[in-house]
Amino acid sequence: PELILAASPVYNPEFFTIAAGAAEGVCAAYFKNNLAHPAAAQFEKRWGHAVNLPAANGYDVIRIADLALAKCGYQTQPQCLKDALFSIKNYEGLSGKKSFDDTFGEMSDNYQIVVARNGQFVPFQTR
Repeated sequence: PELILAASPVYNPEFFTIAAGAAEGVCAAYFKNNLAHPAAAQFEKRWGHAVNLPAANGYDVIRIADLALAKCGYQTQPQCLKDALFSIKNYEGLSGKKSFDDTFGEMSDNYQIVVARNGQFVPFQTR
């Protein structure tokens, strides 16, 4: 590829309008959604297209927040919520598998390489 970008253009439909033909073949790193998750099929049925990153992340944020709040009896006590979030390991969500690092509180994500083909980003396939 001649150009590799950050994930931002993947979910910005104006990218293809602005770049036009120059977009073809552009590669980007992108979060890998779990399209086998039951919510992925529900999303596609309702909206008529595959789930995108903002929708997948939004879904998982609510689910993870509920898990943490449930562990704290739905009380918003900062230390309890912090400990509850750090205890979440291998959460199988719509935006992929998530685990919180109990030292820094960082969450791991899975990525994939996508390539612009015919006006949309699709998973990169080796030939």
